[in-house]
Amino acid sequence: MNDHNDLADGIDHGKTGRPPMQPRAKITREAILEVSATLFSRTGYAGTSINDILAISETTKGAMYFHFSKKESIASEMLRRWSDAVSETVEKAAATGQPADRQVLMIYRETRPPRRNRGDHPSWTHPVRRQVAQ
Repeated sequence: MNDHNDLADGIDHGKTGRPPMQPRAKITREAILEVSATLFSRTGYAGTSINDILAISETTKGAMYFHFSKKESIASEMLRRWSDAVSETVEKAAATGQPADRQVLMIYRETRPPRRNRGDHPSWTHPVRRQVAQ
């Protein structure tokens, strides 16, 4: 039996329990995550409301709940992605065989946050991030 609401993989896919298939749905999900990351960074998790996320991501409440059942699910997905990215980066650095100090530097360079004072950084040229930055 295929239970789409099984969260064994740790991913909350909202109301349907299934990952988005249409390109438009994937774009909406990513916009919600991008805006949420920016707002959580600026105003904190507790200081960010679902309505704040919806206003800036220009998505409807129904679309948000299609993808995420609650705000905590958004944060969990962000943490899962961050954990995956860090693990992959550490594995790549270890595979180089470089001394430990070089590996740490490689990991730092790959995982450091973007500089906020650089308007030309790719993350700030993204239309959603540009709107939040204003």
